[in-house]
Amino acid sequence: MLHISQWPEAGGTSTAALWSINAKAQLEKKAELTAGNGIPRSVLWHAQRHNEAISIEDGHWRLWNIDSTANMTGDVGAGDVYTLWGGAWDPHDLNRLVTAGGNGVQVWDVRSLKKMAEIPDAHLMPVRDIDFAHQQQHRIVSAGDDRKVCIWDLRALGGSATPLLELGGHSHWVWQAKYNPHHDSLLLSASSDSLVNLWHTPISAGESSARGQGASRGPSQTGQKGFGKEAQDGLACTYDDHEDSVYGVAWSLVDPWTFASLSYDGRLVVNRVPSQTKYKILI
Repeated sequence: MLHISQWPEAGGTSTAALWSINAKAQLEKKAELTAGNGIPRSVLWHAQRHNEAISIEDGHWRLWNIDSTANMTGDVGAGDVYTLWGGAWDPHDLNRLVTAGGNGVQVWDVRSLKKMAEIPDAHLMPVRDIDFAHQQQHRIVSAGDDRKVCIWDLRALGGSATPLLELGGHSHWVWQAKYNPHHDSLLLSASSDSLVNLWHTPISAGESSARGQGASRGPSQTGQKGFGKEAQDGLACTYDDHEDSVYGVAWSLVDPWTFASLSYDGRLVVNRVPSQTKYKILI
């Protein structure tokens, strides 16, 4: 089993390292992903070629080939976007990378190492996280400091792009938003308001009746907006188990109804999707 971790070092620099867990359940450091002076925000694994990874840091993303050592095979500057906060490797097209940089979302071709498209003002404040829908192609979710969670169609980008859906149920920055790996209609969001929100969003499952209706950029409600009969199905549940900022959420890969959240104070909480929401999807 392999893990990548990021941490600050003496002198103000930061690094990312590759670790292996041996048969005795001990960590062994395999390689370091050392390149520039930026802070590594995240590291992404290739879904099929397990020796390839992408690191995302201040103003750059880098492509790596990892065997016994880590060899950088591509170094891409983000241009005017000084800080890249995160990104996601497209599970449907492994030549496509999407990053969260500045107030926008950038789409990159991993083969040519060039930017293909962008949403320059996806949020009113910095974008913190990106995730791909696992069943629907071209569908992503973004989370930002403007307290919003937005769903986008990558086939309709540009300066005039509007989100398919905008969700506003947090009172502070949203650090992460994650699609359920089995059901695209379930989303999690984690915020520094100490809350975790579970969203049931039929639009993310691809209802044709809702497609193409952009959400307003005005003040948003707690649930969905502008999708007729399904508008009430926005916020399914709010979890208030944490007492500090929640920086991470993750779905179980084994049980589609279980997830975990991690807050700044080190508290890890495991929760489940409410039965009422579960049955709306299954029945």
